[in-house]
Amino acid sequence: NLATQFSYAVNEKGSRYWLIVAMTLFLLSDFVIFLNMLDITPAHNDFVWATYIPAQALIILFNQNLKHIDNI
Repeated sequence: NLATQFSYAVNEKGSRYWLIVAMTLFLLSDFVIFLNMLDITPAHNDFVWATYIPAQALIILFNQNLKHIDNI
C-alpha cells in the first residue's frame, strides 16, 4: 500500500502529493506501534492517534477526484 500510494502521488502530481504526507504519517504511526510490540518503547497512544487519523483522512480525500461532476 505504501509503495502504491507514493507511486500514484508522484505520477498524478498536484494535490495528490498530499498522499505522500498521509503515507508518511501512517508509516510513523505503524512504526511507533511496532516499537511498543518489541518492548523498545512504552505505548504512545496519543501520538499514534494523532498521526493515524489525519493519515486516513488525507488518504480518503486525495484518492478520489475532488472535482464535482454532474450526472446527466
